[in-house]
Amino acid sequence: MKKLSLGLTLIALTGCSVFQSPAVDPITQVSRLEPGMSKETVRRMLGEPAKAEFNSRADAWHYCRSSKTAHEFAVVMFYDGKVASARQFSVKLDDGAAAEHCEQAIKPVLFPPAR
Repeated sequence: MKKLSLGLTLIALTGCSVFQSPAVDPITQVSRLEPGMSKETVRRMLGEPAKAEFNSRADAWHYCRSSKTAHEFAVVMFYDGKVASARQFSVKLDDGAAAEHCEQAIKPVLFPPAR
């Protein structure tokens, strides 16, 4: 009985490892997004956002990464729960400037007025 339990445990653990994906870089993956994709699809592709904002019908998910020379950002805009647009941009850091973590440099989105 102990051998059966151990065998089932090993199978279960092995099965779990098959479904784990390697670390995803959302900045490079944002170009794969298409208008109309659901939030759940985006979450599976890019992971959890560094910051999320919302108003009555629109959402903005922010992703970022930092290096010694720049912050790189991606912003995914949702309207009624579906991807409306996705943009990438980078901000070069001044020489000698203390690099804060990119999450601290995220600026709020200016949502259009509700319709």
